[in-house]
Amino acid sequence: TIANLTHLTTLSLFDNQLTELPPELWQMITLEDLALRTNHLTHLPDAIGQLIHLRSLNLSSNRLSELPATIGSLTALTELRLNDNLLTNLPPELFQLTHLEWLDVSDNQLNTLSPDIANLTHLKVFYIRHNQLTDLPPELWQLNTLEALSLAENQLTTIPPDIANLTNLCQLNLSQNQLTELPAELEELEQLNRDNLCRLNVDENPLE
Repeated sequence: TIANLTHLTTLSLFDNQLTELPPELWQMITLEDLALRTNHLTHLPDAIGQLIHLRSLNLSSNRLSELPATIGSLTALTELRLNDNLLTNLPPELFQLTHLEWLDVSDNQLNTLSPDIANLTHLKVFYIRHNQLTDLPPELWQLNTLEALSLAENQLTTIPPDIANLTNLCQLNLSQNQLTELPAELEELEQLNRDNLCRLNVDENPLE
């Protein structure tokens, strides 16, 4: 059985129409890279928290509406992909994953973003495109490690001057929101960060 593969570090099970996962999977504690994308998973068991050596977890394109609190035990994670699910919120425990460098929660049903995002002090790539956000917590603009940020396809009406704090930003996608103006600080950021800020998308906004 799969549990006999006791030294496996990488396991890919994507696009297998899985609705459940074998209990033996959670005994494979040597796993560092687990790909479960493009299945039909509707929930994850608490036992996922046993995979404490995971560095990359791909759960995209499933049918997850919530995540277990035990996801907070996966403190070695540097990459977490949750895009294209049915999530309406992110558990507080997710923000304990302070080694995350890549987080994708695009194409869900999120209407708020927790201030605890400030805990993710190593985050470089953050995609939260195509959700239902109307505003953003001030703490987001404290993440000056960010290099790529996508806020496209939400319901945002303003971007604060604090965006100027993101001095390492290379890619910023603000398209398909409800922005009527852009902060002057965005231009200042481009001038300050001429070598980095290389891609800005503000398509399909009612800019005046």
